[in-house]
Amino acid sequence: MRILFLLIVIFATSSTVADTMTTVKMKIAVLNLKNANGVTPEDAELISDRLRNEFFSTGTVDVMERGQMQEILKEQGFQTSGTTCTDEGCIVAMGKLLGVRRIIIGSVGKLGSLYMINIRGINVESGKVEKVVSEDVKGNIDKLVELLPRIAGVFTGTVIVNIQNPSPLKENPEPVPEVISPQPGNSIPLAYIPCNRDTIFLERVFFHQHLVGVSLKDFDFDDLNEKLVDAINESIDKEVFVIPREQLSKVNCNGQLIRLFIKSYSTEPDGSQRKGTLKVIVSLYDSPRAQEPLSSVVFEETGRRDWSEAKTLMYAFEAIADEIEDDLDSDFDRFLK
Repeated sequence: MRILFLLIVIFATSSTVADTMTTVKMKIAVLNLKNANGVTPEDAELISDRLRNEFFSTGTVDVMERGQMQEILKEQGFQTSGTTCTDEGCIVAMGKLLGVRRIIIGSVGKLGSLYMINIRGINVESGKVEKVVSEDVKGNIDKLVELLPRIAGVFTGTVIVNIQNPSPLKENPEPVPEVISPQPGNSIPLAYIPCNRDTIFLERVFFHQHLVGVSLKDFDFDDLNEKLVDAINESIDKEVFVIPREQLSKVNCNGQLIRLFIKSYSTEPDGSQRKGTLKVIVSLYDSPRAQEPLSSVVFEETGRRDWSEAKTLMYAFEAIADEIEDDLDSDFDRFLK
């Protein structure tokens, strides 16, 4: 009997621990989309229902049922389309009434042969618009429906984002240029990048001669970026993706960004050759579009000597990469998602 009692206690305790460890999903509400020119209220409602299903299918959020939402809002004189709200303050009040953390609103319409859908995500607590996604497609309205899984994925961070062509389902997409590979020997262009809270971007390091005062004719920037990716990956134990600066504005993702700035570079004679000392600032940003860094660290190292100015500079970068590999995790650990 005592053994049986102990087994019951252990089972009950294990169940309690398992329940405690269950991930709590964010609760959201998706309001009916406003129907603009060329789209009937019935079509807008069907698209709204499909969008709710796509959010639910990501498995990352708890989506409020339309019936429950309608019942609560009807009691308070709101419409689920949100047409009674003309400002974000009203939308936030609606979200608080529903007891959700995020509220999704938007519109769907037609202009000529072009169907358009515009979706916004509003943080109920702060009242700020956190994310905006706009898509358009030519043809029938069912082409627009095909975009809904991607839209839900962008908002929840579960979609594979095409950073060159943010709307891969649009007709006649432009050719996708190759992006620098983040892993040595990896020949697959990074046209698609996993977009989630663990994604780390490295802004591709590229600079001009006036910053360092030496010739960059033979400088290998691809090799430099690969070395930095390896060093950061080893230090913080997260996969790192290199993105050119001009493409950062196209990344609709909640991943963090690491950016490297050159503070100074100097050379000095070492026997018949020269050696270089490089000082850089490595900064971590909460997203590719953030203006202020979460944290910044200064690294300064002297590289091996050489005859070539380009090699001397590269050796200094290699020394910086080694220091980044050893110390970056201790500086950024508490800021990483």
